[in-house]
Amino acid sequence: MTWHPIETAPKDGTEVLLWKDRRIVGGSWNSGGAMHMPHWMGGIFDPTHWMPLPAPPQPMPADDRYIASNVVPTYTRQADQTPETTEP
Repeated sequence: MTWHPIETAPKDGTEVLLWKDRRIVGGSWNSGGAMHMPHWMGGIFDPTHWMPLPAPPQPMPADDRYIASNVVPTYTRQADQTPETTEP
């Protein structure tokens, strides 16, 4: 999937991904009404691009659910270890 200019986004209430300044949220067009001006809902003011939502995840097969529910992750951390950081 690719990003499209916001001018081409559906304005029928369809949920889409919205983009502005490296921020992505799910949202939809609100055509306004008696109390509001038309606007994008989703937490981004004036998004610049949109993308259709991806397909939802598929359910896990029953055998895999059993295996996944019985796996207990283990974490170890030694006191003298420091997390790695990257410079921006």
